[in-house]
Amino acid sequence: MPKLLQIDSCLNMCSTGRITESIGALAISQGWDVYIVHGARYSNPPSCMHSIQAVSKFGEYMHYAEGLIFDNHGMASRSSTRKVIELIKEIKPDVIQLHCIHGYYLNYKLLFEYLNTIDVPVVWTFHDCWAFTGHCAHFMSAACYKWRDEGCSLCPLKYDYPKSLFDFSARNYSIKRKLFSQNKNLHIITVSKWLEKITRESFFHNKSIQTIYNGIDIDIFKPVDSSGLRTRLNLQGKHVLVAAATAWTENKGLNDYIQLVNLLSDDVTLILLGLADEQIKQLPSTIIGKRRTDSAHELAQYYSMADIVLNLSYQETFGLTTAEAMACGTPGIVYNTTASPELITNETGSIVELGNIEEISKTIKDIISKGKAFYSYQCRNRAVMLFDKDNRFMDYIHLYESLIKH
Repeated sequence: MPKLLQIDSCLNMCSTGRITESIGALAISQGWDVYIVHGARYSNPPSCMHSIQAVSKFGEYMHYAEGLIFDNHGMASRSSTRKVIELIKEIKPDVIQLHCIHGYYLNYKLLFEYLNTIDVPVVWTFHDCWAFTGHCAHFMSAACYKWRDEGCSLCPLKYDYPKSLFDFSARNYSIKRKLFSQNKNLHIITVSKWLEKITRESFFHNKSIQTIYNGIDIDIFKPVDSSGLRTRLNLQGKHVLVAAATAWTENKGLNDYIQLVNLLSDDVTLILLGLADEQIKQLPSTIIGKRRTDSAHELAQYYSMADIVLNLSYQETFGLTTAEAMACGTPGIVYNTTASPELITNETGSIVELGNIEEISKTIKDIISKGKAFYSYQCRNRAVMLFDKDNRFMDYIHLYESLIKH
Protein backbone atom coordinates (compact mmCIF):
# COMPACT_ATOMS: atom_id res chain seq x y z
CA MET A 1 0.00 0.00 0.00
CA PRO A 2 1.61 3.32 -1.05
CA LYS A 3 1.88 6.04 1.59
CA LEU A 4 1.05 9.71 1.14
CA LEU A 5 2.16 12.31 3.68
CA GLN A 6 0.52 15.75 3.48
CA ILE A 7 1.76 18.81 5.36
CA ASP A 8 -0.51 21.81 5.94
CA SER A 9 -1.15 24.42 8.59
CA CYS A 10 -4.83 23.38 8.84
CA LEU A 11 -6.66 20.14 9.58
CA ASN A 12 -10.15 19.69 8.15
CA MET A 13 -11.05 23.40 8.25
CA CYS A 14 -10.42 26.62 6.29
CA SER A 15 -9.72 26.44 2.57
CA THR A 16 -6.48 24.43 2.53
CA GLY A 17 -7.72 22.18 5.34
CA ARG A 18 -10.77 21.21 3.29
CA ILE A 19 -8.52 20.58 0.29
CA THR A 20 -6.12 18.29 2.20
CA GLU A 21 -9.07 16.42 3.67
CA SER A 22 -10.59 15.84 0.23
CA ILE A 23 -7.29 14.74 -1.31
CA GLY A 24 -6.74 12.42 1.64
CA ALA A 25 -10.19 10.84 1.40
CA LEU A 26 -9.82 10.28 -2.33
CA ALA A 27 -6.32 8.83 -1.95
CA ILE A 28 -7.61 6.40 0.71
CA SER A 29 -10.39 5.29 -1.63
CA GLN A 30 -7.70 4.58 -4.24
CA GLY A 31 -5.74 2.35 -1.87
CA TRP A 32 -3.29 4.79 -0.28
CA ASP A 33 -2.37 5.05 3.38
CA VAL A 34 -2.54 8.77 4.19
CA TYR A 35 -0.96 10.89 6.94
CA ILE A 36 -1.09 14.61 7.61
CA VAL A 37 1.23 16.87 9.61
CA HIS A 38 -0.65 20.01 10.68
CA GLY A 39 -0.71 23.00 12.98
CA ALA A 40 -2.62 23.41 16.25
CA ARG A 41 -4.84 26.48 15.98
CA TYR A 42 -6.83 25.52 12.88
CA SER A 43 -7.69 21.94 13.65
CA ASN A 44 -11.09 20.34 13.32
CA PRO A 45 -10.91 16.57 13.84
CA PRO A 46 -11.98 13.92 13.09
CA SER A 47 -9.95 13.60 9.93
CA CYS A 48 -9.90 10.78 7.43
CA MET A 49 -6.10 10.73 7.71
CA HIS A 50 -3.60 9.72 10.38
CA SER A 51 -3.01 13.16 11.89
CA ILE A 52 0.21 14.41 13.44
CA GLN A 53 0.06 17.77 15.21
CA ALA A 54 3.41 19.43 14.64
CA VAL A 55 3.34 21.87 17.54
CA SER A 56 1.15 23.04 20.43
CA LYS A 57 -0.86 26.25 20.37
CA PHE A 58 1.65 27.75 22.79
CA GLY A 59 4.41 26.72 20.40
CA GLU A 60 2.64 28.54 17.57
CA TYR A 61 2.41 31.71 19.65
CA MET A 62 6.12 31.44 20.47
CA HIS A 63 6.85 30.98 16.76
CA TYR A 64 4.80 34.10 16.03
CA ALA A 65 6.72 36.11 18.66
CA GLU A 66 10.08 35.06 17.27
CA GLY A 67 9.00 35.85 13.73
CA LEU A 68 7.67 39.24 14.81
CA ILE A 69 11.03 40.26 16.26
CA PHE A 70 13.51 38.57 13.93
CA ASP A 71 11.52 38.27 10.65
CA ASN A 72 12.26 34.54 10.65
CA HIS A 73 8.71 33.31 10.20
CA GLY A 74 8.92 29.65 9.24
CA MET A 75 12.30 29.18 10.91
CA ALA A 76 11.25 28.73 14.54
CA SER A 77 9.58 25.54 15.94
CA ARG A 78 12.95 23.80 15.75
CA SER A 79 12.55 20.96 18.24
CA SER A 80 9.01 20.13 17.14
CA THR A 81 10.07 20.05 13.46
CA ARG A 82 12.94 17.70 14.29
CA LYS A 83 10.37 15.38 15.87
CA VAL A 84 8.23 15.63 12.72
CA ILE A 85 11.24 14.67 10.62
CA GLU A 86 11.85 11.61 12.79
CA LEU A 87 8.22 10.60 12.27
CA ILE A 88 8.58 11.02 8.52
CA LYS A 89 11.56 8.69 8.65
CA GLU A 90 9.39 6.11 10.45
CA ILE A 91 6.44 6.49 8.07
CA LYS A 92 8.61 6.25 4.92
CA PRO A 93 6.09 7.97 2.61
CA ASP A 94 6.16 7.28 -1.11
CA VAL A 95 5.03 10.84 -1.86
CA ILE A 96 5.20 13.98 0.27
CA GLN A 97 2.53 16.59 -0.51
CA LEU A 98 3.18 20.10 0.81
CA HIS A 99 0.47 22.72 1.05
CA CYS A 100 0.83 25.74 3.33
CA ILE A 101 4.16 25.21 5.13
CA HIS A 102 4.09 28.69 6.64
CA GLY A 103 1.74 29.63 9.46
CA TYR A 104 3.83 29.48 12.67
CA TYR A 105 3.85 25.70 13.07
CA LEU A 106 6.85 24.37 11.16
CA ASN A 107 10.51 25.12 10.45
CA TYR A 108 10.70 25.02 6.65
CA LYS A 109 14.50 25.31 6.67
CA LEU A 110 14.95 22.13 8.72
CA LEU A 111 12.23 20.38 6.71
CA PHE A 112 13.83 21.12 3.34
CA GLU A 113 17.33 20.37 4.56
CA TYR A 114 15.95 16.89 5.23
CA LEU A 115 13.82 16.62 2.07
CA ASN A 116 16.84 17.55 -0.05
CA THR A 117 18.69 14.46 1.20
CA ILE A 118 16.05 11.82 0.38
CA ASP A 119 14.89 10.37 -2.91
CA VAL A 120 11.14 10.90 -2.42
CA PRO A 121 8.87 12.89 -4.77
CA VAL A 122 7.77 16.19 -3.23
CA VAL A 123 4.61 17.78 -4.62
CA TRP A 124 4.13 21.33 -3.41
CA THR A 125 0.84 23.14 -4.02
CA PHE A 126 1.25 26.91 -4.05
CA HIS A 127 -1.84 28.53 -2.54
CA ASP A 128 -0.10 31.92 -2.39
CA CYS A 129 3.22 33.56 -3.31
CA TRP A 130 5.16 33.06 -0.07
CA ALA A 131 7.48 30.35 -1.46
CA PHE A 132 9.33 32.73 -3.78
CA THR A 133 9.32 36.00 -1.82
CA GLY A 134 11.50 37.08 1.08
CA HIS A 135 8.54 37.85 3.29
CA CYS A 136 5.01 38.33 1.95
CA ALA A 137 2.33 35.84 0.98
CA HIS A 138 1.02 38.25 -1.71
CA PHE A 139 2.98 41.03 -3.40
CA MET A 140 0.33 42.72 -5.54
CA SER A 141 -0.85 45.29 -2.98
CA ALA A 142 2.64 46.83 -3.05
CA ALA A 143 3.24 46.06 -6.74
CA CYS A 144 6.63 44.77 -5.61
CA TYR A 145 8.51 42.57 -8.08
CA LYS A 146 11.88 42.38 -6.35
CA TRP A 147 11.42 38.61 -6.01
CA ARG A 148 11.46 38.43 -9.83
CA ASP A 149 14.27 40.88 -10.48
CA GLU A 150 17.15 41.59 -8.10
CA GLY A 151 15.85 39.60 -5.12
CA CYS A 152 13.90 40.77 -2.08
CA SER A 153 15.10 43.53 0.25
CA LEU A 154 13.62 46.44 2.17
CA CYS A 155 10.22 44.75 2.14
CA PRO A 156 7.34 47.24 1.83
CA LEU A 157 4.98 44.66 3.35
CA LYS A 158 6.86 43.73 6.51
CA TYR A 159 3.87 44.78 8.63
CA ASP A 160 1.54 42.51 6.64
CA TYR A 161 1.32 38.76 7.23
CA PRO A 162 3.69 37.43 8.41
CA LYS A 163 4.11 40.64 10.41
CA SER A 164 7.61 41.61 11.47
CA LEU A 165 9.08 44.62 13.28
CA PHE A 166 12.34 44.38 11.37
CA ASP A 167 13.27 43.53 7.81
CA PHE A 168 15.40 40.51 6.93
CA SER A 169 13.70 39.80 3.62
CA ALA A 170 17.03 39.66 1.73
CA ARG A 171 18.24 36.89 4.03
CA ASN A 172 14.93 35.02 3.83
CA TYR A 173 14.88 35.22 0.03
CA SER A 174 18.43 33.88 -0.18
CA ILE A 175 17.62 30.96 2.13
CA LYS A 176 14.47 30.03 0.21
CA ARG A 177 16.12 30.27 -3.18
CA LYS A 178 19.02 28.05 -2.17
CA LEU A 179 16.96 25.48 -0.24
CA PHE A 180 14.05 25.08 -2.63
CA SER A 181 16.16 25.11 -5.78
CA GLN A 182 18.31 22.27 -4.47
CA ASN A 183 15.44 19.79 -4.30
CA LYS A 184 15.68 17.56 -7.37
CA ASN A 185 12.37 15.80 -6.68
CA LEU A 186 10.18 18.91 -6.45
CA HIS A 187 6.98 19.17 -8.50
CA ILE A 188 4.98 22.38 -8.16
CA ILE A 189 1.20 22.69 -8.46
CA THR A 190 -0.33 26.14 -8.81
CA VAL A 191 -4.03 26.72 -8.21
CA SER A 192 -4.50 29.14 -11.13
CA LYS A 193 -2.97 29.97 -14.48
CA TRP A 194 -2.07 33.40 -13.13
CA LEU A 195 -0.10 31.88 -10.27
CA GLU A 196 1.56 29.45 -12.69
CA LYS A 197 2.68 32.37 -14.87
CA ILE A 198 4.32 34.32 -12.07
CA THR A 199 5.86 31.18 -10.54
CA ARG A 200 7.57 30.61 -13.89
CA GLU A 201 9.03 34.13 -13.51
CA SER A 202 10.57 33.24 -10.13
CA PHE A 203 13.59 31.14 -9.18
CA PHE A 204 11.34 28.08 -9.61
CA HIS A 205 11.35 28.60 -13.38
CA ASN A 206 13.29 25.38 -14.07
CA LYS A 207 11.03 23.18 -11.95
CA SER A 208 8.08 21.06 -13.06
CA ILE A 209 5.05 23.39 -12.76
CA GLN A 210 1.42 22.71 -13.63
CA THR A 211 -1.98 24.12 -12.68
CA ILE A 212 -4.67 22.13 -10.89
CA TYR A 213 -7.64 24.28 -9.91
CA ASN A 214 -8.92 23.96 -6.38
CA GLY A 215 -11.74 21.46 -6.10
CA ILE A 216 -15.07 22.00 -4.37
CA ASP A 217 -17.70 19.57 -3.18
CA ILE A 218 -20.43 20.02 -5.78
CA ASP A 219 -22.76 17.78 -3.73
CA ILE A 220 -22.66 20.37 -0.92
CA PHE A 221 -22.19 23.50 -2.99
CA LYS A 222 -25.30 23.29 -5.14
CA PRO A 223 -28.57 25.23 -5.34
CA VAL A 224 -30.37 24.59 -2.04
CA ASP A 225 -33.50 25.89 -0.33
CA SER A 226 -32.51 29.05 1.55
CA SER A 227 -35.99 30.32 2.40
CA GLY A 228 -35.48 29.63 6.10
CA LEU A 229 -32.27 31.67 6.16
CA ARG A 230 -33.95 34.50 4.28
CA THR A 231 -36.78 34.53 6.86
CA ARG A 232 -34.38 34.49 9.83
CA LEU A 233 -32.52 37.48 8.38
CA ASN A 234 -35.79 39.27 7.50
CA LEU A 235 -34.83 39.62 3.85
CA GLN A 236 -38.17 38.83 2.20
CA GLY A 237 -38.56 40.85 -0.97
CA LYS A 238 -34.90 41.90 -0.97
CA HIS A 239 -32.19 41.37 -3.55
CA VAL A 240 -29.20 39.93 -1.70
CA LEU A 241 -25.47 40.39 -2.29
CA VAL A 242 -23.06 38.13 -0.42
CA ALA A 243 -19.29 38.29 0.02
CA ALA A 244 -17.24 35.90 2.13
CA ALA A 245 -13.64 35.73 3.34
CA THR A 246 -11.66 33.76 5.88
CA ALA A 247 -10.15 37.01 7.15
CA TRP A 248 -11.23 40.48 6.10
CA THR A 249 -8.50 43.01 5.30
CA GLU A 250 -8.16 46.03 3.02
CA ASN A 251 -6.71 43.70 0.38
CA LYS A 252 -9.98 41.74 0.47
CA GLY A 253 -11.74 44.94 -0.49
CA LEU A 254 -13.46 45.66 2.82
CA ASN A 255 -13.40 49.44 2.29
CA ASP A 256 -14.79 48.99 -1.21
CA TYR A 257 -17.84 47.17 0.16
CA ILE A 258 -18.40 49.97 2.65
CA GLN A 259 -18.30 52.51 -0.20
CA LEU A 260 -20.48 50.33 -2.41
CA VAL A 261 -23.36 50.07 0.05
CA ASN A 262 -23.96 53.82 -0.29
CA LEU A 263 -24.73 53.32 -3.99
CA LEU A 264 -27.19 50.45 -3.55
CA SER A 265 -30.94 50.90 -3.78
CA ASP A 266 -33.13 50.22 -0.76
CA ASP A 267 -34.25 46.85 -2.07
CA VAL A 268 -30.66 45.48 -2.12
CA THR A 269 -28.97 44.10 1.00
CA LEU A 270 -25.25 43.35 1.37
CA ILE A 271 -24.04 40.54 3.65
CA LEU A 272 -20.38 40.09 4.59
CA LEU A 273 -19.39 36.68 5.99
CA GLY A 274 -16.24 35.96 7.99
CA LEU A 275 -15.83 39.19 9.92
CA ALA A 276 -14.24 39.53 13.34
CA ASP A 277 -16.50 40.81 16.14
CA GLU A 278 -14.77 44.21 16.18
CA GLN A 279 -15.22 44.58 12.43
CA ILE A 280 -18.93 43.81 12.75
CA LYS A 281 -19.30 46.57 15.34
CA GLN A 282 -17.67 49.09 13.00
CA LEU A 283 -19.83 48.29 9.96
CA PRO A 284 -22.48 50.75 8.82
CA SER A 285 -25.99 49.64 9.74
CA THR A 286 -26.78 49.09 6.07
CA ILE A 287 -24.46 46.03 5.93
CA ILE A 288 -25.23 42.72 7.64
CA GLY A 289 -22.00 41.37 9.12
CA LYS A 290 -21.56 37.75 10.18
CA ARG A 291 -18.73 35.82 11.78
CA ARG A 292 -16.91 33.09 9.89
CA THR A 293 -18.63 29.75 9.57
CA ASP A 294 -16.78 26.49 9.02
CA SER A 295 -20.01 24.84 7.86
CA ALA A 296 -19.96 24.29 4.11
CA HIS A 297 -23.71 23.58 4.23
CA GLU A 298 -24.36 26.99 5.80
CA LEU A 299 -22.19 28.68 3.19
CA ALA A 300 -24.17 26.93 0.46
CA GLN A 301 -27.37 28.41 1.89
CA TYR A 302 -25.94 31.93 1.80
CA TYR A 303 -24.64 31.47 -1.74
CA SER A 304 -27.98 30.02 -2.88
CA MET A 305 -29.92 32.88 -1.27
CA ALA A 306 -27.76 35.51 -2.98
CA ASP A 307 -28.61 37.13 -6.30
CA ILE A 308 -24.88 37.85 -6.74
CA VAL A 309 -21.75 36.83 -4.85
CA LEU A 310 -19.09 39.54 -4.87
CA ASN A 311 -15.35 39.01 -4.63
CA LEU A 312 -13.74 42.45 -4.60
CA SER A 313 -10.36 41.14 -3.51
CA TYR A 314 -7.32 43.01 -4.81
CA GLN A 315 -5.23 39.83 -4.93
CA GLU A 316 -6.42 36.26 -5.40
CA THR A 317 -4.43 33.19 -6.28
CA PHE A 318 -7.70 31.36 -6.99
CA GLY A 319 -10.98 32.72 -5.62
CA LEU A 320 -12.67 29.87 -3.78
CA THR A 321 -15.81 31.80 -2.81
CA THR A 322 -16.47 32.63 -6.46
CA ALA A 323 -16.22 28.97 -7.47
CA GLU A 324 -18.38 27.78 -4.55
CA ALA A 325 -21.08 30.34 -5.31
CA MET A 326 -21.01 29.43 -8.99
CA ALA A 327 -21.68 25.80 -8.04
CA CYS A 328 -24.77 27.06 -6.19
CA GLY A 329 -26.00 28.64 -9.41
CA THR A 330 -25.15 32.18 -8.37
CA PRO A 331 -23.34 34.67 -10.66
CA GLY A 332 -20.30 36.56 -9.45
CA ILE A 333 -18.65 39.93 -9.80
CA VAL A 334 -14.86 40.09 -9.49
CA TYR A 335 -12.11 42.61 -10.07
CA ASN A 336 -9.94 42.36 -13.16
CA THR A 337 -6.82 41.42 -11.25
CA THR A 338 -4.65 38.37 -10.52
CA ALA A 339 -6.52 35.03 -10.78
CA SER A 340 -10.09 36.30 -10.38
CA PRO A 341 -10.86 36.81 -14.11
CA GLU A 342 -10.04 33.16 -14.85
CA LEU A 343 -13.17 32.03 -13.05
CA ILE A 344 -15.80 34.32 -14.56
CA THR A 345 -17.32 34.45 -18.04
CA ASN A 346 -20.03 36.71 -19.47
CA GLU A 347 -22.47 33.84 -18.90
CA THR A 348 -21.55 33.46 -15.20
CA GLY A 349 -21.13 37.03 -14.02
CA SER A 350 -18.99 40.07 -14.72
CA ILE A 351 -15.43 41.38 -14.40
CA VAL A 352 -14.98 45.05 -13.45
CA GLU A 353 -11.95 47.29 -13.28
CA LEU A 354 -10.06 47.35 -10.01
CA GLY A 355 -11.52 49.76 -7.47
CA ASN A 356 -14.27 51.11 -9.73
CA ILE A 357 -17.14 51.22 -7.25
CA GLU A 358 -19.54 52.98 -9.61
CA GLU A 359 -19.02 50.30 -12.26
CA ILE A 360 -19.73 47.61 -9.66
CA SER A 361 -22.98 49.36 -8.74
CA LYS A 362 -24.06 49.53 -12.40
CA THR A 363 -23.10 45.90 -12.96
CA ILE A 364 -25.15 44.80 -9.94
CA LYS A 365 -28.20 46.57 -11.38
CA ASP A 366 -27.62 44.96 -14.77
CA ILE A 367 -27.34 41.43 -13.37
CA ILE A 368 -30.37 41.89 -11.13
CA SER A 369 -32.40 43.21 -14.08
CA LYS A 370 -31.58 40.08 -16.10
CA GLY A 371 -32.49 37.87 -13.15
CA LYS A 372 -30.48 35.15 -11.45
CA ALA A 373 -32.15 32.48 -13.60
CA PHE A 374 -30.41 33.97 -16.64
CA TYR A 375 -27.06 32.84 -15.19
CA SER A 376 -27.80 29.85 -12.99
CA TYR A 377 -27.46 27.00 -15.48
CA GLN A 378 -24.17 28.26 -16.91
CA CYS A 379 -22.82 28.92 -13.40
CA ARG A 380 -23.57 25.42 -12.20
CA ASN A 381 -22.31 23.84 -15.41
CA ARG A 382 -19.00 25.75 -15.34
CA ALA A 383 -18.40 24.80 -11.70
CA VAL A 384 -19.11 21.13 -12.35
CA MET A 385 -16.84 21.09 -15.40
CA LEU A 386 -13.87 22.92 -13.85
CA PHE A 387 -14.01 22.62 -10.06
CA ASP A 388 -15.56 19.27 -9.12
CA LYS A 389 -13.25 18.03 -6.37
CA ASP A 390 -13.50 14.41 -7.48
CA ASN A 391 -11.99 15.36 -10.83
CA ARG A 392 -9.50 17.96 -9.65
CA PHE A 393 -8.16 15.90 -6.77
CA MET A 394 -7.99 12.81 -8.95
CA ASP A 395 -5.47 14.85 -10.94
CA TYR A 396 -3.31 14.73 -7.81
CA ILE A 397 -3.70 10.96 -7.47
CA HIS A 398 -2.72 10.46 -11.10
CA LEU A 399 0.34 12.65 -10.53
CA TYR A 400 1.34 10.68 -7.41
CA GLU A 401 0.96 7.41 -9.29
CA SER A 402 3.11 8.65 -12.17
CA LEU A 403 5.83 9.78 -9.78
CA ILE A 404 6.17 6.50 -7.91
CA LYS A 405 6.31 4.51 -11.16
CA HIS A 406 9.48 6.29 -12.22
